[in-house]
Amino acid sequence: MADVRLRLEELLDRVQQAYKEDQAAKGITTTGRSANTITKTINDYDGDLSGEVTGIGYFHQQRFGRHPGKFPPIQMILDWIHAKGIKPRDAKTSEKTLAFLFARKIARSGTDIFQGKRPALNIDEKIEDFVGDFKKKVKQDLREQAKVMFKNVTA
Repeated sequence: MADVRLRLEELLDRVQQAYKEDQAAKGITTTGRSANTITKTINDYDGDLSGEVTGIGYFHQQRFGRHPGKFPPIQMILDWIHAKGIKPRDAKTSEKTLAFLFARKIARSGTDIFQGKRPALNIDEKIEDFVGDFKKKVKQDLREQAKVMFKNVTA
């Protein structure tokens, strides 16, 4: 069982790293906060193992975009404006007003990722490859363990 847990940890490490690399490749790295929050979790329920890779709340929007509807949090937009160094075009517009305008645009039209104007995070093909490698390694580990057990029984 310990080998399966190790293999699961390796799989999740690869997924976690692939997301970080995809963020960097697509320029989704304004502050780096999202990449730093991508974490892996392994759950063990009486020997049934499961794992997941998660990130900060807006990690979902980096994968699928944000659809039109509700306003995104203004403070998050303000933080993004500050991190990007975006300044209002004229002295009459405050940063808070600018954040409101961005938020209103997102509420009306969705994000560029949702609209297909920017690429979303997408490592689905890599995950398929990683899972294939995981299955091969677990299968090999189980064969080796079975050989040892069989050898001990017949000895």
